[in-house]
Amino acid sequence: MDNLQINSQLELRQIEQRDCSHFMKLIDKNRIYLREWLGWLDVTKTEDDLGKFINKTLSEIKDNKALCFLIWNQDQIAGIINLRDIDFMNKKAMIGYWVGQEFTGQGFAKKATKILIDHAFKKLSLNRIEIRCATGNTASQAIPKSLSMKSEGILRDNEWLYDHFVDHIVFSAIASQWQ
Repeated sequence: MDNLQINSQLELRQIEQRDCSHFMKLIDKNRIYLREWLGWLDVTKTEDDLGKFINKTLSEIKDNKALCFLIWNQDQIAGIINLRDIDFMNKKAMIGYWVGQEFTGQGFAKKATKILIDHAFKKLSLNRIEIRCATGNTASQAIPKSLSMKSEGILRDNEWLYDHFVDHIVFSAIASQWQ
């Protein structure tokens, strides 16, 4: 998979094992910040844990079930974005993303999401892209809203987040309506 260049400073690079150490530093630095909305932090405590995730992801990429990119700002990893649950029969997939707290408010996640949706529609010939965000996570919701994705409704108690359930709002983009 080729990298996706966003601009002169921002690029999506396919995740690789060699990124494990640097990526783990970003996760550790942002562990408290990420914990509010991401439920996997308790099972990703070491580089070995992260390495297993990367191996699983690389296997899904090889099987054409996912794409996964680290968001690079010059020479720093700023976050991650993935296209997962790729279903070529039904021409659809889901996007997930996060950026470290020190990279929020700079448009990195929005730009990464836009270029990945463009890629999914133009290069993969998908028809539908979905993003699910916790109803309380207004920062994450701002991305699909800013890209004019349509809100389709609420999935009640959709995710167990450490000690409680959270509802998710579903956003979608359809190829024929994407600009």
